[in-house]
Amino acid sequence: MPRNWRLKMNDITSEMILSVCEAIQNNENQATFVGASTRLYTEKVFSFAVARGLCDRNVAIDTRGELAPASSGNHLPAITKPDQFATLLNDMSHFKGASKTTLEVMNLLPYVFVRSIDLRSMRWQDIDWDNKLWEFSPTKGEGREDMVSHLVVPLAIQSLSAYEEYKQLQVIKNMYLHRCVPQAIAILAKRL
Repeated sequence: MPRNWRLKMNDITSEMILSVCEAIQNNENQATFVGASTRLYTEKVFSFAVARGLCDRNVAIDTRGELAPASSGNHLPAITKPDQFATLLNDMSHFKGASKTTLEVMNLLPYVFVRSIDLRSMRWQDIDWDNKLWEFSPTKGEGREDMVSHLVVPLAIQSLSAYEEYKQLQVIKNMYLHRCVPQAIAILAKRL
C-alpha cells in the first residue's frame, strides 16, 4: 500500500482497512485492542461520511469479525497485600518511561483512586479548598442511568499541597490542573 495515501473515501476498500488494522494488531506492542478500536472508529467515520453524502458505502462494515477481539487485555486482581502495594508504589515512583504530565498523573492516582481520565480532566473550580475535597462528574458512563453522575474525593495532604503551590505560583493559567508548565510538574515531583 502507498505510504502517502491520497485517496477519496470511495477508493478505500475493506481490504485496505483490514490490512492497516491487522498491521496495528501484529506489531510488537501487543496492540490488539488498538487495532480493533481503529477498525471500529473507521466504521464510524465511514458511517458519518455516508450519512452526509461524502461516500457511497460503509466498507468498514465488511471487516467486522475479521480481527482479533478488542479485549483490553488481561484483568488482574486487585492488589490487597501491603507489601505488594508498596512494591507497586515504588515502581511507579521510579518509572521514567512517559511524559512528565503522565508521570505526574500516574503518581497522584494512589492518592485519589479515580480513573486516570478523570484525574487528567481535573479542574481548579472543582476543588473545595476549605473542605479538602474534589467534586466532579466522572467521564465513564456519562449520561448513563446505571452510573454515578457525581463523585466527591477527599484530597490527600500530598496532592493538596502540590496544588496549593501551583495556585500560589500562578503557574497554571488554564482551567485544567494537569495541563501545566514544567515548573509545576517539577514541584509535584519533589513532593511525591
